[in-house]
Amino acid sequence: IKNVKLVDVNIASNGSLVLGAIACNLFAESDKAGLVSNCSVSGTITINNATTALAASYPSTYEVAHFGGLVGSLHGATVSNCVNEAKVQVDAVTKAENTVVIHPFVGGVVGCASTATLAEGVVYSTVINCENKGAINYHDGATKQVLVPHVGGVVGATTSNNYGTISDCSNRGAIDFNAISSMVDTSLGIDGGLTMGGVVGSSYGTMENNNNYGVLTISGGKPK
Repeated sequence: IKNVKLVDVNIASNGSLVLGAIACNLFAESDKAGLVSNCSVSGTITINNATTALAASYPSTYEVAHFGGLVGSLHGATVSNCVNEAKVQVDAVTKAENTVVIHPFVGGVVGCASTATLAEGVVYSTVINCENKGAINYHDGATKQVLVPHVGGVVGATTSNNYGTISDCSNRGAIDFNAISSMVDTSLGIDGGLTMGGVVGSSYGTMENNNNYGVLTISGGKPK
């Protein structure tokens, strides 16, 4: 996907688990890399009630939700030379009754960067020379539920098996992170937690020449 410019979008989703203005999911293929290049988005992206459909559609003990300004979830793919100017608003993320834990990943450009397993081996996701200028507002609606949110200006988070590179990226958008779900649920034996970063909420890979210029605000949370 190359040279796409989306102007003044108004994307409103109720119950989505993966969402991005350019692509919800981007996968690498055996004969070519998945790629989003030279793309931009402006406007507003709003996600409400992110897990309302989870109980019926995804019965499990562990689920994830990936939201990005351009791409919701990368799977061994690359995003390069892209800009997000859209406001990303995530409200009322809640865990379905029959799940134990859900991980919301929220990023200005990419929600989550993970791997792809191809015939030739494991392929890592990379994000190169991208910029977020849009505000990011995250608010979960958990009360006695366990969420582990990851919010970043450019990338929400990388998965623990993704050792790809995030380089030459910057965030200029303000991040307002109101998470009331950082907690320990002793009945389930799970440590709740949260991560937030100007560029990446949480990364297991290589980070080079990245900068944050945005103001980060965090509130809520429950002490252990």
